Amino acid sequence: MKISKNIILAVSSIFLFLLIFELGTRPFIKPSPKCYGVLWGKELPPFKITFGDKFQADYDQLAVGWVVDGQQMTKGDLWGILKEDPVLGFVPVENAVSRNGWWQSNNWGARAREDISKNILPGKKRIIIFGDSFTNCSRVPQEETWPFFLNQKSDNLEFVNLGVDGYSMGQSFLRYENLRNKIDYDVAVLVFVPGLDLWRDINVLRQLDGWENYPLFSRFIVRQNKLELISRPYKTYEDLQRNNFSDCSDVLKNYLRAYDRSYFTAKYESPPFIGGLISYKLLATVICQFQKKNLFKNMMNNNSEAIIVTQKIFEKINTEANGDNKKFILVYLPTAQDIRKYATDPLFRRQYVDMVSLSEKKGIICLNLMDDFLKLPPDQFDFARDGVHYGPKSNKIISKIMWEKLNYMGAGQ
Repeated sequence: MKISKNIILAVSSIFLFLLIFELGTRPFIKPSPKCYGVLWGKELPPFKITFGDKFQADYDQLAVGWVVDGQQMTKGDLWGILKEDPVLGFVPVENAVSRNGWWQSNNWGARAREDISKNILPGKKRIIIFGDSFTNCSRVPQEETWPFFLNQKSDNLEFVNLGVDGYSMGQSFLRYENLRNKIDYDVAVLVFVPGLDLWRDINVLRQLDGWENYPLFSRFIVRQNKLELISRPYKTYEDLQRNNFSDCSDVLKNYLRAYDRSYFTAKYESPPFIGGLISYKLLATVICQFQKKNLFKNMMNNNSEAIIVTQKIFEKINTEANGDNKKFILVYLPTAQDIRKYATDPLFRRQYVDMVSLSEKKGIICLNLMDDFLKLPPDQFDFARDGVHYGPKSNKIISKIMWEKLNYMGAGQ
């Protein structure tokens, strides 16, 4: 009987404390357009997912804070000029040039000043390069990109820069598949930036990471050891925006729950009854922070979903290129943050080495730039003004290392 009274007393005390806490904290909650509200500087769930009017940005729009040599840069100069695509989500506009000429595309949508023919010219060798913004070399002028520097090293080699800002490895693969039978090539190169790209292949909505006005993506999964493309429920940004303008539809929520690992239900959804409690919202915030930290901590583990998917993508490109009697090379290009973590974090270093070894064990020719970068003093590198993408000095270093390694592998001869 005494134990029962103690239990009742404890439960009553907890209930009374929560009641006082709930009533006492509510006056301090500040409204927010992003989430339920802000309490003591903490944003409380559920968070809102918002969609702008249209995907197609105004690429003549001025980029705030970007004035170079007296020229006000535009979004087109820094990101490239993109259009929607029913399969890849978006692709570069062909034969387009940004206002200040920093970015220009040719007839195939490659970042180039001149058009190229389908057929390779006699006596030449063509290397097509796919990847994300570190391949496209976003935030620097056309003539300061590492593919441009590579093209200056030989009249007999033609390096075609098909990298696209914001792409995942899955999108890069789909772009390769779309072009491999339309344009002749000798070598296909895929540039993989693990610190940025891994997340993108288990993500379908970039808005969950703060990106604006991007379409919903399809993504690859691995089922029964085979690569499978999951189609998105909304084929255009307009459909996505129209059907989810005021709130996320059940169709979108179900797709995000199934295929987007950055969609934490505690962050974006509110359960009935307890979901309205401030104490629950604070607990959900802690849970989401733990989930996100755990996701990225283990993303480079060879058993993670991200690694399994990307490795299967690499294998698929390798198989298709070999089937075309062409050569495929996978380039591991680390960011500055990757380099620092590799040098100081034993777990990250082991995961990185294991990741590269896994690709090599699958019979893929790998060009790993990490060891080369570690040999260079940090002051050898420079960066674009965003502090993330490499600058012209760094791009020259990348071109030099890749030139030497490609020649050593026989790809540059």
